[in-house]
Amino acid sequence: MSVRFAELAASAAPWSGLRPATCYPDSCFCEALRDGLIRQPVNAASSLAFVVVAVAVARSSAGEHPSGYERAGAGVMRDMFVLSLVLIGVGSAFYHSSLSFAGQFADVLGMYLLATLVILAGLKRFEGLSARNAWVLYGLANGVLAWALYGIPELRRYLFGALIVLGAWLEARRREWSRSDRTLRVALGVFALALVAWTLDITGAACRADSWVQGHALWHVLTATTCWLLYRHYRSTAARERGGPAPSAISRDFRSRSRDG
Repeated sequence: MSVRFAELAASAAPWSGLRPATCYPDSCFCEALRDGLIRQPVNAASSLAFVVVAVAVARSSAGEHPSGYERAGAGVMRDMFVLSLVLIGVGSAFYHSSLSFAGQFADVLGMYLLATLVILAGLKRFEGLSARNAWVLYGLANGVLAWALYGIPELRRYLFGALIVLGAWLEARRREWSRSDRTLRVALGVFALALVAWTLDITGAACRADSWVQGHALWHVLTATTCWLLYRHYRSTAARERGGPAPSAISRDFRSRSRDG
């Protein structure tokens, strides 16, 4: 029975009816393309690291119950953080399994949602952006990004790079760095290593297409680790600035400066 199922899976070409990803067939990273249900098994499996981090964040903050306006700010922020990670993980796994445009769209949209969330946190901290305006801006920005992702997909990597630079710049505006901010520095270092792995893979500078060790898979694991460290950074910042344990993982960034905000 299992042999018969494997034969059907290999011959059915389940993704053949879907619009191919813009990288297909020659620029979909180093890993060799296989027939059947999962075109790039190593890259697909490693994508689930984001789901693991999402579960870890949810479990870490499971006992926290912010009240009042904090629930509308910090709670939503945390939920969007988790949702973005799940979308990245599932979308990336689908992308590398199918090499479809739908998978590419879901994967990159999750990346946009997470990157703009970091930007939103920085704007609220340093620019005094109200909660209402912050979420309106968040929705509009991701609407435009989603439109560009569908209509001009060739820009997706440049737009994501610009979002990362802006988010890092906003966070780096902090004048005084405490011990808790070391986590952010480590996160940036891990992300830099992830970029090196991504570059070596996409350019073919370090590529063994049939190997079970892939640079893009390493990118997945390292960027997922970066997300966990970013979460820990926000959590420790919240605790320090509130003078005690934070009621939510990143409440400082998404608390309104006033109850009317």
